[in-house]
Amino acid sequence: MLQIHSVGTDFATIKKLAQENHSIESLEKQLTYLHCYGGLEGDPTHIKVDLYPSKGLYFDVAWFKKSTAGIYEPWMNGGLVHHEHDNTWSIHT
Repeated sequence: MLQIHSVGTDFATIKKLAQENHSIESLEKQLTYLHCYGGLEGDPTHIKVDLYPSKGLYFDVAWFKKSTAGIYEPWMNGGLVHHEHDNTWSIHT
């Protein structure tokens, strides 16, 4: 799975909120999608994600991909968003 580094909010707190509002399956599906989207399925450390709390259940996200030299380089930015109307999570870039 992804290496997730929460900046300002512990990821365990995010998962707990998702469990409490019964959207944990949707959250995990989005994180799995992101992990597979990055390539290298055999290396669980190939992508690092920094989550920055924004407002409510919205998080600014910075993705880093490990180079062949083993250094994490910026890859893309976006958001991890919880949609209240259908209780799902989505990734926006």
